[in-house]
Formats: sequence, C-alpha cells, structure tokens
Amino acid sequence: MASPIAEWLVTVRSTPTEEFAWWKYHVAFFLSVFVAFPAILLSSPDGIFGGLWRFFGIAGGVRSALNVALWGLGVVLAVSWIGALFGYYYDAKYIDTLEVDYSPHWKAYVLLHLTFFVGAFLAVPIYTIQRLRHVGIPLFAKERL
Repeated sequence: MASPIAEWLVTVRSTPTEEFAWWKYHVAFFLSVFVAFPAILLSSPDGIFGGLWRFFGIAGGVRSALNVALWGLGVVLAVSWIGALFGYYYDAKYIDTLEVDYSPHWKAYVLLHLTFFVGAFLAVPIYTIQRLRHVGIPLFAKERL
C-alpha cells in the first residue's frame, strides 16, 4: 500500500503543469492571512482570553502552542506566497482552456503581488475573489470518474 505522500507525488507528476490546482496556493494564503492569523492573535494570553488562560493556569502552555502555530503559519505563508506567483500564470492558462467568459490578467496580479511588502496581501484576495466569482473554486468538488 502506497503512502499518501507517494500517491500525491504520482498525481503531481502525471498532471500537466497548467492543470495542476494552482488556486490552492491563493486560497491557502488568503485563509492564512484572514482566518488563521487573526485567530492566533485573538487566542493570545495577552489578548482577549488572557484572563481565562491565567485563571486555568495554562497561559504558558497556550503561549508555547501559539508560538508553534505562528511558525507553522509562517511556513504556509512563505510557500503559498511563492506558489501564488507561479499560480497566476498557470491558473490563467488553465482558465483560458475552460469555456468561461473570464481571463485574468496575470501580469497585473504578479506586479501587484511583488509591489512592496503589502502587494501580496492585496493581489491574492482580489485574485481569489475574482476567480471564485467567475470560475469558482473546486474546494469541495467531487472527482470525475
């Protein structure tokens, strides 16, 4: 029996680059910035629930767990930031093969993404929302047989 990682690698190698699910990098960045990061900040022992964590005597443990979560989130953000750069181009090529009346301007998204430090925080949400509106995001779609 093959491991899930081996099965994933076989799938990645057998999928043409244009048909690879590049939208996943945009969604991962979007969810990391707008869901996971605020959730971690709100759970901080120095934040809203600080008194609750100190009352139960677990403030140190919560702080340690949140530090690990922040490091993991940093890795996800770094990988998805780089993957999103390639994703604009390849996802635009994939969307062009679909029968939809939408063609993202991937060069504009790449320029915005690379602009200063906050460019990705603007480009990725805009791209993700526009893709969701025009094409959809097959996050919960069933595989075709």
